[in-house]
Amino acid sequence: MLRTLVHTSFGFNPGVKRITGRIVEDERVFGCLNIGFGPQRLGSPSHTDGVILRPSIWADDVEIEREGKYVHPELAELSRALGME
Repeated sequence: MLRTLVHTSFGFNPGVKRITGRIVEDERVFGCLNIGFGPQRLGSPSHTDGVILRPSIWADDVEIEREGKYVHPELAELSRALGME
């Protein structure tokens, strides 16, 4: 069965700092990257999520995040304002 990428999301919730085992929280761990895959023929009504902790992310040759910490100047500033190191 063909699988498809359902969604990707970044963890921006400063109230979620570690994995808890509850996916609704885990996919929001501050600094994580969440990727969902599901069966394409079914339109992906249900899918599996994978949470990547401490990712390094680049977009258009610009570093956004390094090992789970936002380093892009604007995001780093917002991160500090939220009390995240």
